Amino acid sequence: MQKDNEISSGKFIELNTHQIELELRNEDLQQAQAELEHSSKKLNDLYDFAPVSCLTVNDKGIVVEANITAAEMLGVEKRNLLNTPLSRFIATEYLDTYYLCQKAILETKTRQCFELRLKKVGGDDFWGSCESELVKDSGDARCIRIVISDISKRKQAELELRRAHAELERKVRERTRQLAQANEDLQNEIVEHHIARRELEDYIRRQNVMNALLQLSIDNFSLEELLNRIINHIIWLPGLGLEPSGVIFLKKKTSDYLVLKAYVNVPEDLVRVCSRRRVGECLCGRAALSAKVIFATSLEADHEVSYQGMLPHGHYCVPILGADDNVLGVLALFLKVDTLRNKVVEETLVASGNVIAGIIERTRAKTALRKKNDELEKRVEQRTLELQKTQQQFLHVEKLSAIGRLSASLAHEFNNPLQGIMTVLNGVAKRAPLEEEDMRLVWSAIEECQRIKGLIRNLQDFNRPTSGKIELMDLRKAIDILLLLCKSDCKHRKITVVTQYAEDTPSVMVVPDQIKQVILNLLRNAADACPDGGTIHIATRSTDDEVILQIRDTGIGIKPENLGRIFEPFFTTKSETKGTGLGLSTSYGIIKKYNGRLEVESEPGRGTTFTIALPVPGAPDGT
Repeated sequence: MQKDNEISSGKFIELNTHQIELELRNEDLQQAQAELEHSSKKLNDLYDFAPVSCLTVNDKGIVVEANITAAEMLGVEKRNLLNTPLSRFIATEYLDTYYLCQKAILETKTRQCFELRLKKVGGDDFWGSCESELVKDSGDARCIRIVISDISKRKQAELELRRAHAELERKVRERTRQLAQANEDLQNEIVEHHIARRELEDYIRRQNVMNALLQLSIDNFSLEELLNRIINHIIWLPGLGLEPSGVIFLKKKTSDYLVLKAYVNVPEDLVRVCSRRRVGECLCGRAALSAKVIFATSLEADHEVSYQGMLPHGHYCVPILGADDNVLGVLALFLKVDTLRNKVVEETLVASGNVIAGIIERTRAKTALRKKNDELEKRVEQRTLELQKTQQQFLHVEKLSAIGRLSASLAHEFNNPLQGIMTVLNGVAKRAPLEEEDMRLVWSAIEECQRIKGLIRNLQDFNRPTSGKIELMDLRKAIDILLLLCKSDCKHRKITVVTQYAEDTPSVMVVPDQIKQVILNLLRNAADACPDGGTIHIATRSTDDEVILQIRDTGIGIKPENLGRIFEPFFTTKSETKGTGLGLSTSYGIIKKYNGRLEVESEPGRGTTFTIALPVPGAPDGT
């Protein structure tokens, strides 16, 4: 019994000791729990008030945890953020990016970094940089922790940087383009300057040659010496494509032969075979016969003179024309093979020919005067008469020189009938035997030839062209004939001609070839005004006092600043090869001569209308 009590007492003591130990452990656990709760509270505070936004979403994209910073960034309270899909706060265009990154995290279990455009409730959208990684909650569920940083300022800075970069690139491109254009313009100016300088140098050298020729004209050398000096100057004219060789022939007064008088750098064989040639024979003879410049590019069929070892060459054969276009000789210059015919070259050589003609005539006149002076020393009166005659010859030479200069400007007037002749002759060549239409062409050609003769005759008299015979003229028939002449040219230019004649149009009292010249001038001007094709309307009508002809084209028109000057002599808007400015001034004078009117109306880009009004015979101003 006592032993049992001792055992029970010992167990009781052990129990009390164990209880005390448990109480001590419980106190330690409570203290540890308190410390853990305190640490947890501190950790939660650090999490909530962290400077970056932190939140956790489950694999469905639902926010299961977030700090206060994240809630403030998204513009909602923390409790409203929890259990809300994060996609609600992501801009629509970036949802695919978010879903793809979420899928990549769940599949690869690797950290993902990406940028999204996020929506703030009650505020502006902003850019967020997201760093995501996979975590597990207490229930082994897979969640994704996302740390979001606001990078809107960085994005704005990047945008401004890109804009600045783009603007800088644009300015660089623009400046580069400007520099390239400036460089191109500078290169063009340099090229133009070089060309202009070469042209100026060539012009100065040509002028020096011409001055040397003029100086020779007053030097007291024999004719043979003068001719040799002249040919030595002319062969060095620059920019003409000439070989440094040439000859001068003089025509014998008493026969139709050309005699070689001066030459330089030509083979002796050529001097031998060309020492005496008949007028009309070979190139030089034909230049003397026609009184026109003959051009050959190489040894053509017309080059009749040849000798063994003759090298290929071309020629300019320029007639030396004296008073009354009398052929005094021929200047023949050698050309490089296949040199093209050039207007500037011909003008220069013709001018040289005129100087040579003056020198020849002056020398011959001096020789003749010297002989007369020797023979008639005692006959003062006769000598005076001879001197007066010589002076008249010089005056006549000056007059012919003036005619030559004027004829260059009147080329436009001569080209019109020449074109008509060519058209008629082409028509005759294509239509044989002659029918009625061909006969009309032949008669038109004859009329045009007569008009050319009248022009040449009146040119020599320093007067305007006219046949002088006034008669009744049917404008409609005259227009039809002229249109027949212009038919081929209008067809080639794709120009349609429309006529509208009044049935009761009366005839007018005029010189027909003059009025034809006026109408042809207006038709050619109308055609020239339609370079890309168009329509020419021709209409006639009459009033009690006037017969009216209108020629209207659909061409380029006349600028307002030029409209008041088109009837001035030598005023033209055409190139030098197409017009001289005398067509309209001459036409205006012809119409005014018959108390008529020549008027013009024009609108740039839409066309021009010329109106001719002539008095009806029997009217107060009629003929």
